[in-house]
Amino acid sequence: MAGFESDFADHAGNAAGSVNPAAAEFAMIGISPKVQTCPFGCDSHLSKLNKNYAHLEKLNNDSFIQVTVKRLELQKDWYHKTQLALEEKVRILSANLENTTVGLNLLLILVIFLLLAFGVDAVKEIKEKH
Repeated sequence: MAGFESDFADHAGNAAGSVNPAAAEFAMIGISPKVQTCPFGCDSHLSKLNKNYAHLEKLNNDSFIQVTVKRLELQKDWYHKTQLALEEKVRILSANLENTTVGLNLLLILVIFLLLAFGVDAVKEIKEKH
């Protein structure tokens, strides 16, 4: 470009105008093949946060397991109490059935006794009245 003179131009160099070595060195400062995604000093803070997060993640996993175990223990207790209540109901119903069976057996014995005592004709007369 005509009339444009750069501070970085090497006037002592070839006619094409090469770049001053100091300017080239200055331009290379901070250039690396690794892409920086955060400002300088950020990496150490990021690694600290990652350490803390890993610790918190482990605590969270442990807490989740503890809560799950506690919930399963409570469910087991509830099922056990329900089983005991059902066993008690079965026991009561069995006792009631046994009492009913005993009562029916006594009633059957009484009917047989009445039939023997009064005869079949007396039973027919009772049926006819009712």
